[in-house]
Amino acid sequence: MVNELKTDNLLKNAAYYNVTWHVGVVKGARVNSVASSIAVCAYSIGAAFLAVYDLNAPLNGEAAKILIVNDVYVGEECERAHCCFNLKCLKNRAAIAAFAEYGIKSKKKLQRIHAILEEIVADLEPKIEKHGDIVYYEKPIGTLHRIRKPQKRQNVGV
Repeated sequence: MVNELKTDNLLKNAAYYNVTWHVGVVKGARVNSVASSIAVCAYSIGAAFLAVYDLNAPLNGEAAKILIVNDVYVGEECERAHCCFNLKCLKNRAAIAAFAEYGIKSKKKLQRIHAILEEIVADLEPKIEKHGDIVYYEKPIGTLHRIRKPQKRQNVGV
């Protein structure tokens, strides 16, 4: 199993670290494309999560992620290590399969996306002093090429 989080390892020296969402900070390369929000983790001070969604669509799981994921529990392991975009974080345990829903199917593409996210986070540094906030942007400050909204997961019957 990809995300085998052992409770004992999580609880050793554990603490909560806030996540600051930067809503609408990134846009897609095409006109009328989806908007993206980046979550910066207080543990690693890096782009940990993405929410890619259509602003004109009804609330969905990706848009709700901004309201739900507001902190991470980090001990010997991190509770969100299986889906973290921050490749520089020592706790990151994400496999490429975790990003397939965003159209990322190779390590090379994940590294390119990570580099872009790192550049954007570097531009945000003055705005990430207070972690745990949601910061809204009228105009995006970055562009992600060829990233798509997550595809709907289909339920597989047994």
